[in-house]
Amino acid sequence: MKKKLISICWLFFALACGTLGGCMVGPDYSRPETAADTTDGYFHAGVHNKDVNDFADVDKWWERFGDPTTALLVREALDNNYSLKAAAARVLRSQAALAETRGLQLPDVSYNLSRDRSKRSFNFGGGGRFSVMSTTWTQNISVTYILDLFGKLRRSGRAAWAEVLAAEANEQALINSMVATVINARVNIATIGRRLAIARANIESRQSTLEIVERRYGQGLVGPVDIRLARENLASAKALEPVIELSLITARHALDVLLAHRPGSG
Repeated sequence: MKKKLISICWLFFALACGTLGGCMVGPDYSRPETAADTTDGYFHAGVHNKDVNDFADVDKWWERFGDPTTALLVREALDNNYSLKAAAARVLRSQAALAETRGLQLPDVSYNLSRDRSKRSFNFGGGGRFSVMSTTWTQNISVTYILDLFGKLRRSGRAAWAEVLAAEANEQALINSMVATVINARVNIATIGRRLAIARANIESRQSTLEIVERRYGQGLVGPVDIRLARENLASAKALEPVIELSLITARHALDVLLAHRPGSG
């Protein structure tokens, strides 16, 4: 009768745990609908076969340019950026928090072993003194388990997993932002360098034009207005050269800062 009563109590306890376990704290999370989910596609756009949230598809996209120098600069910028290292540390921290949260859902088992050595003496009067050494071993094991009746630990586990995903997404977004900034700086330097080459070629052309006009003026074929106009064009072209050179220096210094170099050392 006693065993039957104990079985009935355990049955009621299991039913109560199952009933209360189904009543988790708070509503289930659902991703909010944004404008990106409801907006129409671009006209004449191809079929979108990639998920923008899947960062594995965009890993090392800068290597598609086929420029080894750009790939080297990007790698150097990623290795020397402390913001990225902090983001990586936040990912590790969130993963550790997730492991801790999942660990709370598991039983905590502890084992203890102790040894006690004692000496007991007996006096038999005229027979002398008799001593006995005894060793006592004691061991105990304990199991502690947090009963997640209302789903608090499960909710905490889901929140910790969401924190891990968010930290990884922030790290990947920072990587893509840094890579885009380095590539933009490199393209900007190349563009300004091309502008400088065009400006210098324009100066040479203006100089040649002025020499031709001066010869024609000496032959009486053109008037002084033509000489003045040719000289103004040459002066205007020469005035543009230092402005472009300054822009090129500034762009190179900006790239040095991105690479954690002293400006002007590259």
